Amino acid sequence: MQVAHFTERPVRYLDEDHVLRNRAYFAVSNSHFDREKAADDYN
Repeated sequence: MQVAHFTERPVRYLDEDHVLRNRAYFAVSNSHFDREKAADDYN
């Protein structure tokens, strides 16, 4: 069995309210990047 997940939002740990408030549905500023959380996602 193969399982896959695709998302248009690469920063999935960002608060949803922030995304909606700034209408940043597909892109957010790199200032929100958290390397620790990204490493966990990658692994």
